[in-house]
Amino acid sequence: MKEDPRADIQIGSDVKDSVLVTGSENVIIQAGQVMLQAAQQAVQENRDPSSMLRVLALLPSPVYNPSTPVRSPIPLDLCQEWHVLAEGVRQSRAPILLARLAPPTLDALRYALSPRAWEQGAFPHILHFSGHAWDGGLLLEDELGQMHPASTAEVRKALEGLPHPLDLVVLNGCESAADAQSVAQALLDGGLARAVVGHEKSVFDTEAMAFAARLYAELTGGFALKDAVARAQKEVTTHQVVLLGDEKLHFENLSGGEPLVDDRHPQGNLPSQSGHFLGRGRELVQISRDLAHPPAVVVLSGPPGIGKSSLVLEAAHRNGWRFPGGVAYAAGPRPDEARSSTAEEMLAVLAEALGLERTEDLPQYTAAKPTLLL
Repeated sequence: MKEDPRADIQIGSDVKDSVLVTGSENVIIQAGQVMLQAAQQAVQENRDPSSMLRVLALLPSPVYNPSTPVRSPIPLDLCQEWHVLAEGVRQSRAPILLARLAPPTLDALRYALSPRAWEQGAFPHILHFSGHAWDGGLLLEDELGQMHPASTAEVRKALEGLPHPLDLVVLNGCESAADAQSVAQALLDGGLARAVVGHEKSVFDTEAMAFAARLYAELTGGFALKDAVARAQKEVTTHQVVLLGDEKLHFENLSGGEPLVDDRHPQGNLPSQSGHFLGRGRELVQISRDLAHPPAVVVLSGPPGIGKSSLVLEAAHRNGWRFPGGVAYAAGPRPDEARSSTAEEMLAVLAEALGLERTEDLPQYTAAKPTLLL
C-alpha cells in the first residue's frame, strides 16, 4: 500500500530481558551471498539452480522515522507477506528458487546484484519488491530499520553498473508504475531491466502476493510475459497491472521439479514470530544500533507484561542477519511460574542451541563468530 515517506512512529514507553552480543566488531553483511547460498542449497538437494527461475525478494517495512517521531508508519506484516509469497511459490510446484534479501536496504540490493553474483551464476532472473511505494520512489529501510524514502533517481543511480540487466522486476507497491517518473519506468529507461511489472493504483497486499506467485508459476511454464501477466491478472480485482518493456520475454531451459524456498533461519533456537509486531519502533532502532557494534550488552527492564520478551524477539528477527554464529535463546521463568532457573542452566541452553557440547565452549565460539545470545 502507498506510504507517505514523512510518516512517523509513536515513541514507545520505557521497557528485565537482556541481549548479549559477542564476536567481531565488524558486522558481516551477507547480502552478496544471498542467491549463492540459495543456489548451494538447491545443489545439496540435487537440483540445478541454473535451470530454475531465480527470484530475489526485497521486503522492507521500516519501523521509525527519526525526523518526525510522532506517528507510526503504516505497518506491513513481513512474516505474513513472506508466508503468502513462499506458500504461493511452493503450491505452484514449478522450478522456482526464491530467496529473501536481508537487510532490505538499497546498499544490500546493490551487493546482491554485484558482478561477483553474476560470475558465480547466482544472479537472479527476477527482482521482487513488496512494500510501500509512491509515484516518485520506493520506501526502503536503512540498516537500523529506519525509514529510507528512496527516490526514483536514487534507486536508478544505486543500480547503475549492473553486470547484466535483470530480466524482470516486479514492483508490488502502490503507484510503483504510475507515470513516467516512477521507478518502473526508470529501471526500463536505464537499461536495468528488460521488463517491469507494477501498479498504477493502490493494491491489496494479499492480492499483490497472489498475483506474483501466479506470475512466476506461469513463466516457468514457458509462457511469454504478456500472457503470464494476463493470467496472473485474475488475482487483482482493483485495477489492471502495468507491464512495461519486453512483452515477449520468456524463460527457456528451465527444468521440471519442485520449487525451493530459501527460508533458512540463523543457527540456533530463536522462536518463530507468532504474530504481527506493532509499535516500539524507536526502541527497535536503538537496539539495532547497539547490536551493530559488538561486543555489547543491551538490557531491557520494566514491569511484568509490558512486552519486553516480544520486543527482544522482534529485534532478534530483524537483526539475525548480522550474526553468522547464530541466535540462541534461553527463557527464564515468568513471574507467575513456580520454577526457577539458574545462570548455569540458561547458559547450558544457549550452548546446546548452538550445537555445543559444553557450556565452556561458548566464549571460544562467540569470539570466532558474531553471535546473538538472548
